[in-house]
Amino acid sequence: MISKDTLEKEIWKDVVGCGGYYQVSSIGRVRSLDRKISYIKNNKKTVMFKKGKILALSTDKDGYKKILLVVNSQRKMMRVNRLVGITFLNNFENLPVVHHLNAIRDDDRVENLQWVSHSTNAKEAFKIGSRNQKGTLNNAARLNPEKVKMIKELWAHNVKIKKERNFPPFPRSWIAKAFKVSQSCIANVIYSGYWQ
Repeated sequence: MISKDTLEKEIWKDVVGCGGYYQVSSIGRVRSLDRKISYIKNNKKTVMFKKGKILALSTDKDGYKKILLVVNSQRKMMRVNRLVGITFLNNFENLPVVHHLNAIRDDDRVENLQWVSHSTNAKEAFKIGSRNQKGTLNNAARLNPEKVKMIKELWAHNVKIKKERNFPPFPRSWIAKAFKVSQSCIANVIYSGYWQ
């Protein structure tokens, strides 16, 4: 819920490149503006008035707020943090990424955003733990510690049998298939220090 004080300080500006159809606010809200829409129906040109309104935002798979903008029948999905950055923040260095200073991906207030390089954004994300942790610390990891232990034990058994019989009974491809991961993931479990 947005406080009354915050709403009183909210500033609205036109979204660049949207022909005056949309505005974005300094607190990360998006609205459509009143406009007339022309279309042809039954071979007659018809004009309809469409009242502007605050638009509902959705959230993408990474936790960022996004909005679908339609201008002249062209649809474009945009992240709200980027809209706020383009509209309110100077980007003299032509930096490519709008970064959340407090690391809360849906906090799109202008004072929480800054333009940064890809490198700076990745370093900040890694520093706070929201990006590409290795092994089981990664939120997208398909393996948990129990599965990692099983894979390591299976591979140790493989190595033992290979020494005795001169061939491994379970190739990495079979192990990968059994755990529904790639062969390179199995290699990382076996040979790297990422998986504990």
